[in-house]
Amino acid sequence: MSAPTWTFIPDILEEHLEEVAFLWGQRREALRSPEYTPRSVADLEERIAAHVQGVVAVAADGIELVRAALASDDAEAAFAGAFSLLHTSLPGAEREVLDAFEAAEGDRLLALGEALKHAPLGPAGIGRLALLAGGEPSPRTAAAAEALAFHGALELKPDRLAALLGAEDAAVRCAGWRLVGYMLVPVEAKLYARALRDEEAAVRDAALLAGAWCSVQGVPAAARKIAAEPGPEHASTLYLLAVLGASEDLALFQRIAADPAFGPERF
Repeated sequence: MSAPTWTFIPDILEEHLEEVAFLWGQRREALRSPEYTPRSVADLEERIAAHVQGVVAVAADGIELVRAALASDDAEAAFAGAFSLLHTSLPGAEREVLDAFEAAEGDRLLALGEALKHAPLGPAGIGRLALLAGGEPSPRTAAAAEALAFHGALELKPDRLAALLGAEDAAVRCAGWRLVGYMLVPVEAKLYARALRDEEAAVRDAALLAGAWCSVQGVPAAARKIAAEPGPEHASTLYLLAVLGASEDLALFQRIAADPAFGPERF
């Protein structure tokens, strides 16, 4: 019996790409949402995979639509184009995504980096990311390093990590701390201390989260110190303290839950 012939319908392909973008955003939120169980997250991932397969089935005929998504200024659409394209076996697909990643900035760069984390990559793609990750610390080199870490292919030397953690760009410092958490890298206490004095709350939060993953004993105490004068900008640290805290922290969270300034996240 011959294989079925797939019919390329542009509107349906566009719908598949839109659903990949939409559902991946839901997945991102679901990982920290109390409304999702492991089973419901798995169901969400199955729906994403089904729509990706819908793109893959007609990608050769609809390649221009997939390329248009990849080139979109909308970060979610760019993610969907890159993620789907990386699942195809089309010649040059991986190169196209990496070309787009090298040229991207801002939210598009982060979106394409996320696609490179979660989609399959061959040896050539891994090698190209390794070259990018070896450049001067920047959002692009940091995103390349994170993608390599997700594929188990990052060699993070101490001097390289120190350069990321001490970078001028706060986003790069945050990425450096995420790498510490991903790879459970031992870090000197003085680097944690410096991060907790950082003027950017996001860097302090990233360092504390990395410390939690690495079982650094002082994390709850440091989180309590930050939470002594809590504000909405400390939401991530408060979340971490809610996970790691003890009964002594209950009064703090009762106050936070009653304060509308913290928004819906307080619950």
